[in-house]
Amino acid sequence: MIDEVLKNRVETALSSNSLMILFEELEAEGLGQKELENLFTEFLKLIPQETNREADEEKIYELLEGITGYCHSDRCLFPPGKYEVHPGIIRFFAANDDQKSIVRFIFENTSFRVFHTDSFENGELEIKSVEEIDFSTPVRLYLWSEVISSEYSIQEQWFEHIQKNCWSFISDPTFFLNFGEIESKVLTPSEVSYAFRHFPTQAAFDSIEPIRSHIDKFQVVTAIGIPVLQDAYSLTRQGFSLKESAETRWEYKLDSDLK
Repeated sequence: MIDEVLKNRVETALSSNSLMILFEELEAEGLGQKELENLFTEFLKLIPQETNREADEEKIYELLEGITGYCHSDRCLFPPGKYEVHPGIIRFFAANDDQKSIVRFIFENTSFRVFHTDSFENGELEIKSVEEIDFSTPVRLYLWSEVISSEYSIQEQWFEHIQKNCWSFISDPTFFLNFGEIESKVLTPSEVSYAFRHFPTQAAFDSIEPIRSHIDKFQVVTAIGIPVLQDAYSLTRQGFSLKESAETRWEYKLDSDLK
């Protein structure tokens, strides 16, 4: 049961819009993740007894999402315990030559065709080689495979459809390849992720397994199970943090040193 002193501190933080400051104060005072979750959950139970407190409820719910981890990774207030592998998502840390190696592997060893994600705006649709990609800026690519697609085929009519509409209108199994940011001594995760309007088939999941195997083969270390490739690992030795975003309050720790 929450005591009056803590209850008053939460009330003050809500009224002064300083709930996050209170969270940090309580953490500095020694409260752990579970204790903080229990505290704000208990306080939440008191709110329905009063009226016109919907805004305060929303603030507490948002904070609890960050504490428990039921939110996007970059909003979590505590690091996850272990990475859960998903058949349609591949997460990894990559930089510089790591990125080029992965794209080259896709060209040479998979059925995917590679496109700029902004192709429908600038008209430059298909990428044919690694040399066409500027790796000095954040790379966002669209992967499309005729093997797992039935509704569209690569033809001029399809190109026109893409140029006039958003990629999200494509209903067939497709994937995005987004490389992480490298700036301000922070490296964020890279990801191959599905972009389906309908639930993907097993064939779609199977199509990215060669990419996953390639990444697993060349990982140097892992961070909570997420592969860290050679150039990414080199950046950690130079003082770079592995984080979800530059603003994330925690960083991923390496599971082990060089194998």
